[in-house]
Amino acid sequence: MPIRDPVLELEARARFLHLPIKNGAPKRDVTLEIGDSPPQNLTIELSDSEPDWWTSVDISSQVGKTIRLTTSRLPAGSTAFSQVFQSNDVPGVVEAYGEAKRGLFHFSPRRGWLNDPNGLVYFQEEYHLFFQHNPYGWGWGNMHWGHAVSRDLVRWTELPPALLPDLQGTMYSGSAVVDVRNDSGLGVAGKPPLLLFYTAAGNPFTQGMASSMDGRIFTKWPGNPVVPHIAGENRDPKVFYHAQSHRWVMVLYVEEGGEHTLQFFNSQDLRSWTLTSKISGFYECPDLVALPLDGESDQMKWVLSAANSDYMVGSFEGERFTPDTPIIKGQSGRGFYAAQTFNGIPESDNRVIQIGWFQTETRGEPFNQAMSFPMELGLITTPSGPRLTWTPVRELGQLEDVAHDVRATTLRPGSVEPWAGFSAEAGRLTLEFLDTDSILSLNLRGLAIIYDGANREIRIGNLNVAVPPSNGRQRLDILVDRIGVEVFAGGGQVFIPYPQVFDHSRKDWKIGVEKGEFQFTSVRLARIKSAWTP
Repeated sequence: MPIRDPVLELEARARFLHLPIKNGAPKRDVTLEIGDSPPQNLTIELSDSEPDWWTSVDISSQVGKTIRLTTSRLPAGSTAFSQVFQSNDVPGVVEAYGEAKRGLFHFSPRRGWLNDPNGLVYFQEEYHLFFQHNPYGWGWGNMHWGHAVSRDLVRWTELPPALLPDLQGTMYSGSAVVDVRNDSGLGVAGKPPLLLFYTAAGNPFTQGMASSMDGRIFTKWPGNPVVPHIAGENRDPKVFYHAQSHRWVMVLYVEEGGEHTLQFFNSQDLRSWTLTSKISGFYECPDLVALPLDGESDQMKWVLSAANSDYMVGSFEGERFTPDTPIIKGQSGRGFYAAQTFNGIPESDNRVIQIGWFQTETRGEPFNQAMSFPMELGLITTPSGPRLTWTPVRELGQLEDVAHDVRATTLRPGSVEPWAGFSAEAGRLTLEFLDTDSILSLNLRGLAIIYDGANREIRIGNLNVAVPPSNGRQRLDILVDRIGVEVFAGGGQVFIPYPQVFDHSRKDWKIGVEKGEFQFTSVRLARIKSAWTP
């Protein structure tokens, strides 16, 4: 007979509570109550027998209080509740980050599902990466805000989730700001708060705010929502300070009357918001950021984008975005979504840094999906108008072990490569060469990448991507990890993300010429060490 209305109660007495998870098991509605925290209504693939992995819930702030786990029923003989245990460490911590399909230099969660980057912000000398996260399953669901920090954009430390589902809904995407002037009143003298703006995906969807003084513990504002329901699935608030007009700005996706719109709001105190304008044509996860055209600080332009990375270039005076261009295609690959730029980076750094969701499916592992490697954005003048550029951030050099750095060499069909025998599980290939109508053939861990000089295009799988000329030269910068490649070309105008879980046995890299001749001014091959090891 099935076990009806089972209840597990125990006293919190350690740092972590561990629940058994079985990928593909029937999903059960489970309520988890921990001490005085709000109840969490979750959907979990609980394991009735031997688990595939354990989800670990930080209960350290509730020691001495009661934990209560309930569900409607369990099958006869289920050990789901009897397997629940507590400890001061995490099961499998030795194996974590060493799994065969774990990207070596792309962030992924220790356990569970990841999607959109959220709340990218620099606060108290750390880069904060929040993200859509299901800590209770390999697939999407139970949306929390996961949280990781880094001092160098390369090595990340995952922390407990920052935002948990509550009575207003699960935690959908949003952004973060440092309230330097304490306009919200949630900070103290000389100590600005870190504020998170998120969508509470309940019935209906609303926008909420949470604050933290240390970047670790977050408290939801008791006056939530800061923006009530508007229409449809209004969501994904992007908030930033507009210095020229001395006001806070929120850009919000709103499906209104069957139309996809981005709506702009202003605030002085970050608590109350007033609608100022709307624009159509963009779908979810908006971003709006200022960039200097051709690096000239007196020629600032604003770039408005959304989840698929398509964008417009224009002006923004604090209330209304005025486009100078039509919508321009962004990334040229696949499996890249919901990219966001960092708030709060010091003016002395003077970079705009972006991270997107890299849709890498890692079946058989206790974690799923990853982030793109962080990229610096630029804006340049081209014959077609202003265009974005993408470049891997320079911090990647910390992990590079250069194996070959060859100058001025020529390759023809059948040529012996000076770097023959190079192999790597993760690495970086940078090629600079004179424009040519010849065909370059790369085979990186079994993945074919073709540069066709006659047609000025790159071919990967079923993708054919045009590459603009660049002053008589071309430069290809290719990052390879266990979970995919990222290709940068055309002076950075072309960014091709390409998820690909590689055959573990294939580590060979080959550079050849199918037709004609390639005059290289530089060929550089570097292995990339794991960011997860000390």
